[in-house]
Amino acid sequence: MPREKRSRRGSTIVMVALMLVAFAAVGAIAADIGRFYVVAGELQTAADAAALKGAMVLQITPGNSPKSTIDPQVMAWVASTNLSDGSTLSVVADSIHMAFYTPASTNNNTVTPASLVLDPAGRPNAVYVAVDHQPKGVFAQVIGRATGPQIARRAVAWIANLSLSCIRPFALPYTPFYKRVAGLPSNANVAFPAPDVTAAQMVAFQQNATIADRTFIILPPGTPYPFALANDSSWRGYNPPSNQNGNANSGKTTFQNFLTGCNGVAVNSDAGNGNTVPNQGNGNSCGAPELTACWTSAVIDQSGGGGNNNGQQPICSAMRANDAGCYMTPADTAPGVIVDAAWADIVGNGQSVDFRYVGEMQFTCFFKNTTDTCNAIPGTKTGYPVGTMVVIAAGLKSRKLNPSQDILSNAPTNVQRLILVK
Repeated sequence: MPREKRSRRGSTIVMVALMLVAFAAVGAIAADIGRFYVVAGELQTAADAAALKGAMVLQITPGNSPKSTIDPQVMAWVASTNLSDGSTLSVVADSIHMAFYTPASTNNNTVTPASLVLDPAGRPNAVYVAVDHQPKGVFAQVIGRATGPQIARRAVAWIANLSLSCIRPFALPYTPFYKRVAGLPSNANVAFPAPDVTAAQMVAFQQNATIADRTFIILPPGTPYPFALANDSSWRGYNPPSNQNGNANSGKTTFQNFLTGCNGVAVNSDAGNGNTVPNQGNGNSCGAPELTACWTSAVIDQSGGGGNNNGQQPICSAMRANDAGCYMTPADTAPGVIVDAAWADIVGNGQSVDFRYVGEMQFTCFFKNTTDTCNAIPGTKTGYPVGTMVVIAAGLKSRKLNPSQDILSNAPTNVQRLILVK
């Protein structure tokens, strides 16, 4: 056999061995890259959860310097609930910041950052958290490194206040609402006007109160004894201003227009800007104690005509025979439509309204006949006067509606949402 052919024996084995080493290195690098992506995702999840936890604590912590309260709770939260690369995560106080976040624009619940000032001098409205970790890598260990590159992730949770775009012209009794939120018995004596409800009280009420505790049976105005002592007081109708300068006109047409068309943009702090109870008149043609309840009954589902809804959907698009339930569609199995209405004190001779808050609530039942039944009522479910409404309180908002239709903002309000913005 020729010499040159014999000299090439075994070269393929050497090449295969070299390629195996190269393939192993590439495989190790690929595995490390995949691991690093997984770790990055775990870190982002941990940062998001930590920021939201911090925002929850900030939401109910008073004062302008809540860092000393928030830091230990976020640190404990991260250590007890989050893992990365199979290891327990930790975060230090220096990686947790109070922040003030300002959205540049809000549209359909999306936000665009305009400014994020860490550790502001005033009351913060956001929490910034940074977490990092060095994952173990196969290739890193091959080349003598115990860990891979440092991976860091950040998150900002913003306490966004909810603005309003629609309010119904009902003035619901504030004092019974205050007693529920404050945990007072219904027969407790409370000075008039009742104190304000704090954001912390409202958060606790929403989180801890049962459905029965948040359910209010509110009778129509003019309801005689004995009903007046066996419920959560009575509501009044009012004419909200058509713009922030007032210009409301008292009367049936305006009231029904606001009820079905939902055209108001503001609720003033008192009744001095046209916000007076509509003329009640004398009569009970629909079986209600007075005409405001009759006007409402006529247009609550548009079955009675009257009013001008401007093509908008009435509160209860579907009501059923012998059923006081307020349904959004005929196919709904349970009643309840989310609306905004005012919690207010009725003052003077009953013709003046002192607005306290706008409330988000589930409008569950409206009695158009005394023989109707409302299954949402914890106790007696039938026999209530025409115009009785049953609502389940959900939250508080600012009194002023936002004409720009922005949903999320920094405007003062007691109803808030926690939004991850960065």
